[in-house]
Amino acid sequence: MAVISFPSGFLTGTTIFALPGAMRFGIGSERRLRRRNDRGKHKAENSRQAGRRVSAFLIAFAIVVSFASQGAFASTGSAMTPAKATTTAADCPAVIFIGARGSGEKDASKRDPTTKVKDSGLGPELDGLYQQMAADLNDKLKVRPLFVVYAAADVKVLGLSKKEAAQLAGYIAVGGTAGFVDYYVKKHLNEYLASIDEGIKSATAELTTEATQCPNARFVLAGYSQGALVMHELLLNLSDNADKGDAASQALLRRITATALIADPGRKSKTAAMKSGTADFSAQGIKSFLTVGERDVPTPSSTYDICNLGDFVCDFSWAVLLDSIAGNSSGFNVHKYSYQNNQLVRNIGSKIATSLLGQLPGVVDHLSISPPTASVTTGTPQTYTATAIDPFNKPLGDVTAETTFGISPDGECKGNVCTPALPGPHTVKGVRDLVSGIATLTATPIHPPAGDVVYTVQDTNGLQNIWLRHALDGSTVQLTTNGGQFPDVSPDGTRIAYIAADPNPSTPTYITWLMNSDGTNATALDPQTPANTYSDLSPRWSPDGTQISITRNYAWDQFGYNNNNGYSDLFILSASTGTATEVTSDHQSYGPASWSPDGQRLAYYTRPMGLAVANKNGSNVHALALTENTQLYDPEWAPSGERIYVDTDTAGIRYLDSSDGFVTPAPAPAQWLMPVPRFRDYYPRVSADGSTVVFAGFDRCPDNAITNTCFGFNLFTVSSSGGIPTQLTSTTGAFTPSLVKE
Repeated sequence: MAVISFPSGFLTGTTIFALPGAMRFGIGSERRLRRRNDRGKHKAENSRQAGRRVSAFLIAFAIVVSFASQGAFASTGSAMTPAKATTTAADCPAVIFIGARGSGEKDASKRDPTTKVKDSGLGPELDGLYQQMAADLNDKLKVRPLFVVYAAADVKVLGLSKKEAAQLAGYIAVGGTAGFVDYYVKKHLNEYLASIDEGIKSATAELTTEATQCPNARFVLAGYSQGALVMHELLLNLSDNADKGDAASQALLRRITATALIADPGRKSKTAAMKSGTADFSAQGIKSFLTVGERDVPTPSSTYDICNLGDFVCDFSWAVLLDSIAGNSSGFNVHKYSYQNNQLVRNIGSKIATSLLGQLPGVVDHLSISPPTASVTTGTPQTYTATAIDPFNKPLGDVTAETTFGISPDGECKGNVCTPALPGPHTVKGVRDLVSGIATLTATPIHPPAGDVVYTVQDTNGLQNIWLRHALDGSTVQLTTNGGQFPDVSPDGTRIAYIAADPNPSTPTYITWLMNSDGTNATALDPQTPANTYSDLSPRWSPDGTQISITRNYAWDQFGYNNNNGYSDLFILSASTGTATEVTSDHQSYGPASWSPDGQRLAYYTRPMGLAVANKNGSNVHALALTENTQLYDPEWAPSGERIYVDTDTAGIRYLDSSDGFVTPAPAPAQWLMPVPRFRDYYPRVSADGSTVVFAGFDRCPDNAITNTCFGFNLFTVSSSGGIPTQLTSTTGAFTPSLVKE
């Protein structure tokens, strides 16, 4: 308890002033009930205090305390359902206007004693806005106004009795006011702040109940002064719940056509809401000015903020406060300029009416384009339909014939049939009378038929590029022009992994790239950082198309660059991110590594073991096969898993059956696939059905003549059971083939 002795003569005798401890913010439900029952008593007491005078310091200090010490207003939890008669669907209007009156304005239970007319309960400011909105709607929409049932405590509750004012003056006289704070909060501010908390809950309950009983109604929310803060906080609560995934809050936000906030205490400086009035763009409400962390309205495109210059509530500053008090001989002026019968307020009512008329049932709000999502091969047409949709998401009928369709970023639409020209995501847009709708169309790369071969060709200048040979007619097409080698087609046939120069021209190394199977959308999968540390070779897709094995050749080691000390290891790259995982660390492993059909093992060449098999994480390594004075390279696992084909460092292609030991650690000799060849054969690749093997090799000159033609690489095919090969290409320089298998 704090005790103060005032100077002699200031009050009669010596006054002992007892101050309680800090009050908990808020009022319990029982107190709210008592306050509602005694509302007449409160108003009578307020009337008796109307003539009291309060100093500028007192008002400034009291409001600072109310906001700074109490923090943000209490938010609502689940909505309360007010006691009211159930509304039938036939009684539901198209628009429901919910208004929260300002501080001290009377509720609808009172009648004007002179006119005997019952007040609307909205207060004169909101009533003017509502009447203008209703007049502009001109009976085109049925509208019903509802007022928020809450105390709307008068700002007079912030005033002091003569005794309290004298006691505060005594505190100031002895150099401190801290002892008065708790008393003032308990006796004055808590009621004012609790009124706003009550208003938020009541407004939320009203909105929730009406939305349930009238599922097709649109809503307009409005608030003046204290009531504006009620609606501001209501929107924030709905938005917060919607962000957490609450479907009911999301639905309510969609149904609120407009919100009008007149003299909002929570007005954020430079608010994104639609601004009206004479206040500066940077004006702040008193709550926003004095409280850290205040937030702007969450629906700025449908919220109107109305504030006049110098308004104590929505354009607060200490200078405005003092000016308001000095300009009003009867006490401080909360709202310096009136919003009653104000043209700018009526203009907002007209703007809201225009928005509502644009949402009439039967009026087209947007188009629904169907199918909303689709995927086609590049160059394949997709047919669309358009349906007109009203603001309540009800279909109004098929308008395809009246809709103009377009596609971007490429392609064309003929009527309602749209065709993408290049692979990738596309947007299809339909427009009818300035109303539109969109759909998403994904164009996948042209899928080469199974049996087509992708391969490398080296031209006479030594530049290597990637080509495609069509199995149907033997025709060929060049896929890259800026270099590319070691292509491997993805299991689904849509993409090609290959090796090309790093995109950084200052990095003279080769890395793994991906492109669509038609040669488009070439993307570096693993650009190097730092530069010049390694080069990639021999990419091979995993059976599920999610990973790519490569050989990574390090020309630099921990001792610096040294040709003799360079080394290679196997890595696996993520096909989506390029993230590399090391498989071997012996510095002697070379690709290409062939994946087992189940995707769990890799076959590859490693020194000094020769051909080896290991789990894809590098564990359980064992020798696969031994041959006499021959090393085995470029393994290719047959789709059945029962055979592996390899090339050799001496001559033609060989194979190992499962019985020869590539499942168990026992080495076994490799068998010849074809009769002893005259020249070398490389890169065996098995067809999807396992019936044929495609490979690259030298031309087979019948007389063994050593000529340029005989030593030019070409592609060949042979039965997987062996025999005489057939030449596929006639372009000298073809090697490293990869088969399209789907």
